[in-house]
Amino acid sequence: MHTSGTTGKPKRVGLTHRQLLTGAFNVIDSEELTDQDRTLILMPMFHINAMVISNLATRLSHGQILFRPKFSAHLFWKEVSSEMVTWVSLTPAIVTILLQRQEQPTDNGLRFLRTASAPLLPSIHKEFSRRFAVPLIESYGMSEAASQIAQNPLNAPLQNTVGKVTGVQIKILDTNYHELGPNKVGEIALKGENVITHYLDPQPESFHDGWLLTGDLGSINDQGYLHITGRIKEMIIKGGENVNPLAVEDCLNNLKFIREIAVIGTPDLIYGETVTAVIVPKKLSHDHKNQLELLNELANEQLLPVERPTKYIFSTQLPKNATGKIQRTLLAQEVTQQFKEA
Repeated sequence: MHTSGTTGKPKRVGLTHRQLLTGAFNVIDSEELTDQDRTLILMPMFHINAMVISNLATRLSHGQILFRPKFSAHLFWKEVSSEMVTWVSLTPAIVTILLQRQEQPTDNGLRFLRTASAPLLPSIHKEFSRRFAVPLIESYGMSEAASQIAQNPLNAPLQNTVGKVTGVQIKILDTNYHELGPNKVGEIALKGENVITHYLDPQPESFHDGWLLTGDLGSINDQGYLHITGRIKEMIIKGGENVNPLAVEDCLNNLKFIREIAVIGTPDLIYGETVTAVIVPKKLSHDHKNQLELLNELANEQLLPVERPTKYIFSTQLPKNATGKIQRTLLAQEVTQQFKEA
């Protein structure tokens, strides 16, 4: 399999049958899957989420699978009800699309919806829970771990976390590979039966002392819940200070005229990088003066000076991969090229 490659060139991941089975059984345990469950597969089958979480785990627990060639926001809630679906694995992109439509859930047998494959902004999660009153369970996984790494317990989810680890060992490391204590942010490192020990192409910098270095930043609280703060390569370094793009996005996303937003770092002669927000508005306009005023007002009220975007770009779309994950590295390259040509 290949990784998504959102922050660099996709890596080739070789997974054994044992790793795939271990990953699938971890999913079965955490999601409490039985032969009474029915799921709807909306993601491409070449993706580890659909392959292991939706497909293999359901087959091994003797549940039923419904395949759809592509996601239809118009039909989603109707099919969930008519086909008696009990759970679905979604992406934040799908969650956002459902929020932008008027359809509401009818009587259904959903136990939960789960989301993974990309960060879910807290503001999106809050609005989804308010609108639909369906349990939305955040989780965390990657191809290198044969799917799931952590998931919120169904009976005790904690918002703004991806839950507790499921069947793997995890450590939070500082830049010198020393393990950090609770509530300290560092790089997430993994080890386990379902976790790879090497890539098909040599990537020695991705491992340390037998542990997989994920490139993700996070912390574990006193109750064992994992909080993802972002990707190391996506952090913006402005004048020597780190800016988390997800925190900026979550703040600005509360403005109702925004359909999608991505915050990236772009080159700056004085600070090294500056914070740039690329916005897809719900309605196109030739004059963004009012929208810019709202953006600056909210940023000044809720963000630290170093976090406030100095540049806003309005666009019709954001570059994404096949599962709807924003390709931030490509976006940053495109925006930087635009600035050079301007």
